[in-house]
Amino acid sequence: MQPEETKPKKAKRKPPAPSLMPHDCAVLAVDPGATSGWAIYVRGRLVAYGKLTEKELYADGPANVLRLLLSQNGPHVVVLERPFRIRFQNQATIGAAMKMWAQRAKEGRFVRHILRVYPPTWRRILPKGMPKDRKAVRAQEAALAGRMLGKDKVHPDIAPAVLMGRWASFAGEVRELLQEAA
Repeated sequence: MQPEETKPKKAKRKPPAPSLMPHDCAVLAVDPGATSGWAIYVRGRLVAYGKLTEKELYADGPANVLRLLLSQNGPHVVVLERPFRIRFQNQATIGAAMKMWAQRAKEGRFVRHILRVYPPTWRRILPKGMPKDRKAVRAQEAALAGRMLGKDKVHPDIAPAVLMGRWASFAGEVRELLQEAA
């Protein structure tokens, strides 16, 4: 028998370096789900945040948030979190929420300005040595977002959106997206 050939592993693409200064754009960061958290940053400054319930998500909620984004000086970037694994019971709501936000963004002519990121990508802004347990990570996110907002408690769907927006304001991935769209 001949030994099996092993394919060489692909080298991981090194993420682009973050900017030292915030990007000259308005960013809408969304943590999609049955309750979707969102945050809008303009040139690195948080200007609005909130959450949409499932009922609001299927009404005019996303369109209203996008109108708020459009009221800011552009260019405009929409950053959607895309989960690695979706638990079966959450699959329908997260998938539907992602579709809803993406569809509304496309209707608002953001087609070239949508960035979908996995949680580990935007979580690079979190302190090193984060716990691996999902519950502990969510608690850390809520604590950090709470400090940023000057609040004791932050809704668990708003916290990731606030942190993701902060990450996007300086992210090399957003810089590349803006350069491609120019």
